[in-house]
Amino acid sequence: LISNLGLPLTSASICRRRSGPSRMQLARAMMRALVALAAAAALPGAAALKLDVAAGVENSPEVQAAMIMSAMLPQHGPQASAELEGRMNKAGQIIYDAYSLLQSASNSVEEAQEQLRTHSHMESAAANLAKGEQMVKQGHASLSKGQAMAREAENALQATADPLGPPPEAPKSWANVDAMARRAAGKERSLRTRVADLKSDAKHAGLSLAQVSLPEGETVSVDKVAEEQDAKLLDFLSKY
Repeated sequence: LISNLGLPLTSASICRRRSGPSRMQLARAMMRALVALAAAAALPGAAALKLDVAAGVENSPEVQAAMIMSAMLPQHGPQASAELEGRMNKAGQIIYDAYSLLQSASNSVEEAQEQLRTHSHMESAAANLAKGEQMVKQGHASLSKGQAMAREAENALQATADPLGPPPEAPKSWANVDAMARRAAGKERSLRTRVADLKSDAKHAGLSLAQVSLPEGETVSVDKVAEEQDAKLLDFLSKY
């Protein structure tokens, strides 16, 4: 690169070509450029001379090298504040709870599907289907709340951007929250389709779902879901 800028290929310049100009050298080059421009402005006929000097300075190897090195240096935008990180962490927890509800809903729907397929424990099949549908609704509400909180945090971070500077840099953990939200949304869509298909199958089998629907306003707590999952895991482990 330095040879292309017209510098002599001495042993010292070869070393500099390998290591690149130091920050001190770049600073000195830029200082010389500023001094030259200031001197040009003070002379008679400064307007024309200043243009010539500016053109010469801009085309000088030192300034070109400084400009290249400046472009290569990493530039960091605004970082998320502790308050914004706390808001995103809370959003992530809500989204995770939504995913847990949807996972439990999936288990209930799978049980109902198997019971309907084998025509066994039909009342339990209806109860499992109703419970699964209720948890899908709860999971949707939690997911929507978490996604809204995450968007607010992201928008607040973007609002700190300098129009002339680099864009804001979100913490890497924020990408995990976004990934979990996408997984939860995909699971919700899949569950809604399965629930609709099972309700149709139950209707054809003569099973009344209205009799086993959960009371209006009743919800399934996230803690209860976690306890049920732990109980199933312990039961599984006890067999080995």
